[in-house]
Amino acid sequence: MQIRPDTTYCKVDASWDKASNSAGFAWIFNGPHCRNRTRITSPTIRNPLMEALAIRFSLRMAASLEIQHLRVCSDVRRSFELSITELWFRDLRVVADINHLSSLFVSISFAFIPRSQNSEADALAKHALSSFSFVRAL
Repeated sequence: MQIRPDTTYCKVDASWDKASNSAGFAWIFNGPHCRNRTRITSPTIRNPLMEALAIRFSLRMAASLEIQHLRVCSDVRRSFELSITELWFRDLRVVADINHLSSLFVSISFAFIPRSQNSEADALAKHALSSFSFVRAL
């Protein structure tokens, strides 16, 4: 698959705190027409949903920014290999949202990247988790 030169890259990550059962999410858009860093925190998140929720949050933001060509990158291989089938039984709404949001782009692709290439999103997600600004999970 060839990536278009006008594609915006989205590096996404999540961090979970077992003690508080909350998660920090982060995504970074980098493209010819968009540079954006976003982090949020959400209480009462189940650990297996973290990466899928981070992807959903990032797709919502990308759609609101009217990004047309998107490549979503994560350092958690499971988020791409198992999220759809595993989450199908856990939270059908998250899967349906990801599928619907994916249809809003002219082109979209998903890729695994090594953790060393996702350190900025990882740090941003951990920073979100350490903050006290909670938002309701959508």
